[in-house]
Amino acid sequence: MSRKTFQGSYLDLQFRTYYAVLSVPKTLRKLVGKTKYCKTTKTGDLKIAEQRAAAMVLAWKAEMRKLAFNSSDPMVEEALSLLNDTKDSPKHLVRELIQEKAEEIESSVGEFRATDFIKIATGEKSPLLAHVENWKEYELDRGLKQKTMDQMYSDISILTDCYGTTASFDDDMLSVWLKNVVFQKELSPASLQRVMGSTRSFLRYLYQAEEIKSDFKHLFIIPEKFKRSKKSNAKSANKIDSWIPLLPSDVVKLQKAAYESKDFQLSELILIGAYTGARIEEICSLKKENIDLESGSFRIIEAKTEAGNRIVPIHSSIHKLIESMLKASTDEYLFSKLGKNKYGQRANGLGKRFGRLKKDLNFDDRQVFHSIRKTVTTLLENAGVSENVTADLIGHDKPRITYGLYSGGTNLENKKIAIEKLNYPEPFMF
Repeated sequence: MSRKTFQGSYLDLQFRTYYAVLSVPKTLRKLVGKTKYCKTTKTGDLKIAEQRAAAMVLAWKAEMRKLAFNSSDPMVEEALSLLNDTKDSPKHLVRELIQEKAEEIESSVGEFRATDFIKIATGEKSPLLAHVENWKEYELDRGLKQKTMDQMYSDISILTDCYGTTASFDDDMLSVWLKNVVFQKELSPASLQRVMGSTRSFLRYLYQAEEIKSDFKHLFIIPEKFKRSKKSNAKSANKIDSWIPLLPSDVVKLQKAAYESKDFQLSELILIGAYTGARIEEICSLKKENIDLESGSFRIIEAKTEAGNRIVPIHSSIHKLIESMLKASTDEYLFSKLGKNKYGQRANGLGKRFGRLKKDLNFDDRQVFHSIRKTVTTLLENAGVSENVTADLIGHDKPRITYGLYSGGTNLENKKIAIEKLNYPEPFMF
């Protein structure tokens, strides 16, 4: 089929006829019921097709905006309804109705909301929520994870719940909002920093889209009392309690408890973590095709970071375990029959079981599965393994510029020598 796409004008040429096309953002596809809009312009003339496509795309975008904030804000819905009425009703009557409703809003919820109502109802400003879906799509295209984006979307609701448009956005308004809405919400320091970061991202997008005249980053300075730090000598009022390592004997204790309770999957998870230092999601996502028993190695791909994509030797203590798990697996994964959450992650169920196990054994809240990575790192350090080799094993960036920038990485043989130095004070249960 003869086909050519014109991205800038939303046109797709098929059999000498132009079609108007518009992709639907992933977050709206369930609401819209399709992945893209597509309709013939009934012409092969490019200029005519561009004019017809522009009108179609405008209508489609309006439909998506309406779906994006439908029923989420009654004030916005009523303003949009009045805006639509101006097409068929006498304009002076609609203006009177807009003014009357705006006065009601001002007396009940304040001047800012009344201003927003007028701006939307007269078509002067788009609803703030109409920009949210485009912002989400923009951040996802930049590489942000869906889980992170969902949290950021939740964070900016503090802003979108207060304001319907950007009409009132200026230094004074946002300063008042920060002081009386955000700082008074009794958010934890961690939550406040996250909310401010998400809001900065949204405002930066609006600025780049020329919806506002400033990104207001000078206002989003974390107050001293809300600052957080992991450093022991930091002056911050809020010290972050980082994850703490498990003792090698603690790892053995946890594994034995899982085995004795006949939670063999959890037992296997702890064993592999103890002899690799891998993250829980890396282990649960291991596919059989990425395990080579002949060379004795795992290939970890699609890790949390670029440095996390690596080859890890199979320790001799778990070689037979891996072999038996591969034979027993009923799907493409080493750990079979694990469900995925909405972000495609497979470790949630096992992670919760690990949490219940360590709680039953009275471990510290800061001792989590990730703590085993610290245990492994500590054991390797005490065994004399160099820092750059350990970084290659557990998937961290190299600590020194020469190895970090120029080295191709530790070879498998040297990794095997290093990994075999992992020894625990008493045997695990198999």
